[in-house]
Amino acid sequence: VSTDESGLPCYKVAATSQVPASSKYSTINADFGFNGATLAAGSSSSFQFEFTNSISGSTIHAAIIADTFCDDTNSNSQVKDGVTNAIGPVVVSAALATITKEVESEVAVADKNNGAATLNYCLRADLYDDSDSTFSVGAKKVDLQLDIAYETEIDFSITNIQTSEFVASSASASATRSVGIKVFRESCASGCEIVDGDASGCFAGENKTAIGDVLTLCLDAEDADVDLTGIESAMVNAADYSSAIVVFAEGGSAGTDNFVTTTSVASGQVTLETLLIPAYYDALGGGAGGSLEVSGTVLLSYVASSGRRLGRELQDGNQVQDASPFSLSIPVENPTVIPKVAEVGSGNSASGFSVVTA
Repeated sequence: VSTDESGLPCYKVAATSQVPASSKYSTINADFGFNGATLAAGSSSSFQFEFTNSISGSTIHAAIIADTFCDDTNSNSQVKDGVTNAIGPVVVSAALATITKEVESEVAVADKNNGAATLNYCLRADLYDDSDSTFSVGAKKVDLQLDIAYETEIDFSITNIQTSEFVASSASASATRSVGIKVFRESCASGCEIVDGDASGCFAGENKTAIGDVLTLCLDAEDADVDLTGIESAMVNAADYSSAIVVFAEGGSAGTDNFVTTTSVASGQVTLETLLIPAYYDALGGGAGGSLEVSGTVLLSYVASSGRRLGRELQDGNQVQDASPFSLSIPVENPTVIPKVAEVGSGNSASGFSVVTA
């Protein structure tokens, strides 16, 4: 505390800033992931797997879920402590979630007598932001297969572990535009313009979308004498799941971004960034045959001094604000399983297995 010239106390307050969640999670696919499956320490009949996270202010919830959920023709289930019907416990951890499982009791007697068995598990981890855990901001799903060899009914070991992680396959986009509004992926200056009939150019091949990506859209007016001043509201719909990424406040004013979304205005253009959360893909059954529908209302400001109409009559010299809708559809195809085939180990000891991570 210090005093000013009049002798009154002056207080210095440290400035703080909050990183937008869409920026915070811009590298989520690198910072949050599956860290592999191995034999549990000192055991040839138990395995363990790990998910890791290096994003501060977020927490992993990981579990083994029903193996049918690793088939994306089925609906998916987010993992959350106290909510999900996981097989066994849900492990909650900020940086490292480790689960160990004993498999002996799950092998059928007939397989034991045959001398070999194969078990399959589906592993899933969801990442939740500590400030708002209403939905998962990231998810990893792994199909795990164990090969087990028996010498006797009680003398056995896990000889091989294979894992396959689910990733998004190719995706494309088409769009409808309201009159006077252009939509680009990434940048208005150098990005790919999304127009009717463009079913592949903006989101195909290496440009496909995936869980954990930040979708960036730039909106611009077709007319040079119209500026965009903000987004009144915006929504992402995936089948029966909807997320208001920009929440409507009142007509004619910019809405409120949800915590995984950021909007910004510069040079009469509006940029919208939103994290593609797992709930979208879960609602589409993993992405099979569905699409993400992004829609909203952008605010306009007509700055010319003529008598033309923009929604209502303009007064000469006035700056009158109005709004116009926009929408686009991003088809999402079935996820592709990327297999990582492990070499079959020899013998029945802990040194005789091979581990592959996705």
